[in-house]
Amino acid sequence: MRIKYAKMDLSTTVVISAFIVSAISVLFIKSTVRFGRQMIFAAVLFTFIYLTLSLLGELTINLGYNSSCSKYIGCNSGFFGFDAFEHYFFGASLGFFVIWLGQKRRFSLFFKELWKTIIVLIAVTALVSVFWEILEFLHDLIRVHIMNEHLIDFKLNLNLLDQPNNIDTMGDLIFALLGTGSAILAALFISKESLRQNTENQPIRLSMHRFPLLEKKPGFLYYSAVATNRSKTQDILSR
Repeated sequence: MRIKYAKMDLSTTVVISAFIVSAISVLFIKSTVRFGRQMIFAAVLFTFIYLTLSLLGELTINLGYNSSCSKYIGCNSGFFGFDAFEHYFFGASLGFFVIWLGQKRRFSLFFKELWKTIIVLIAVTALVSVFWEILEFLHDLIRVHIMNEHLIDFKLNLNLLDQPNNIDTMGDLIFALLGTGSAILAALFISKESLRQNTENQPIRLSMHRFPLLEKKPGFLYYSAVATNRSKTQDILSR
């Protein structure tokens, strides 16, 4: 049975348009002031793009159905397809959100070494993506074995599962990680140093056994127990 590429041009056009909008947005975001605002704005924008693709793919013109194929981006039941790019923009939006969250002192996901920060960002996205695939598997399991829905018919080439095959599942995971990788590259393009832990303004705890003279001056100890940065610490100890 020959596959008909009914909506190949529309699928490709939508995906290319999403990439063009996201690229222009990153260039616009770079011109704003604070890194935190840049990341949360990017997270909201990429979430909007992801929701738009999901709306077009699942609820309106059915571009994300398993039976839909495109000549240029492939079939949704395979490794590529319109569905894969939905996961790509989901991974990108999640990556920007985790970067915005990680630069806050309360969560402290950033490290002084850039490679450690990148590993943490990828690990968080991988965890969320795997959890999402587990939910899809459980949804299929409930519909097939509990609700007894007829979702597969090989004679009719029918497959309505959330996870039609292993190739589709691995493609979803890989494209989500690629999206997060793109978010990291965009963040590095906007401000490389902002992905490193800022140690200049971090409070420094002073150890008493390293500064025995402080034990003889209780009042001075109360004033200098926590310094706001290294320069202030040195200034206090030199008095």
